[in-house]
Amino acid sequence: MTGWDEGARPLIGGHPAVDLVNTVSWRLDPARRVDHLDDAQALVSWAQAAGLVDPGAAEALRAPAEDDPPGAESVLRRLRRVREVVHALLDAAVHGRPPAEADLRAFHRLSLDAARRTPYVLSLPLSRRRAPSTFGELLDQLTLAAEELLADDEVLGVRLCQGPGCGWLFLDRSRSHSRRWCSSGDCGNRDRARRHYARTRRAAGAADGQAVGAFPARSGEAAAGVSPRRARR
Repeated sequence: MTGWDEGARPLIGGHPAVDLVNTVSWRLDPARRVDHLDDAQALVSWAQAAGLVDPGAAEALRAPAEDDPPGAESVLRRLRRVREVVHALLDAAVHGRPPAEADLRAFHRLSLDAARRTPYVLSLPLSRRRAPSTFGELLDQLTLAAEELLADDEVLGVRLCQGPGCGWLFLDRSRSHSRRWCSSGDCGNRDRARRHYARTRRAAGAADGQAVGAFPARSGEAAAGVSPRRARR
């Protein structure tokens, strides 16, 4: 299933930039990988679910997406570029390594362009956060939000879901900083099911081994009332 459905794919990243990266499901499993932002309408639905636009602004964005398909496709190309560069930087944080120079340069250009197009709001403290009214403004807001996270110590708390192939990221704000799953009801449940299956198979294997080791009495032994164990001795 493509497109964005908040009910089927709840936002678990803890930050809009992380949730943007997570619009790709099964990122680490090419056979199952799905890009849920496959059209501009899906982007609008996701942005509304992420709290980046209100219902009125979302409706205002849908019309140009329908009226200008080439323009909408251009927006999606830019979005994917932002998303993959942000993913590369967050992945470096997850694995405790410095970001690649090429990724850092690419994000530097993206963030500078976004800042240049986004004036400060007339208030203090200074902020460029504003409700976007166009797709361009929405992409700029996402880029600037990613910059805020990447420049904050909180980025060091980004974790990778331990589910095989999942690839989703999240900010670990658990008290013990030991969260392992994108969701306990999703990859967490799959892990519990795998471990239960493995235990069941081990128990079945042990039972089969015991059955194989219990040789039946040879013909005549049982009839003579001789126990199989004593006869083998």
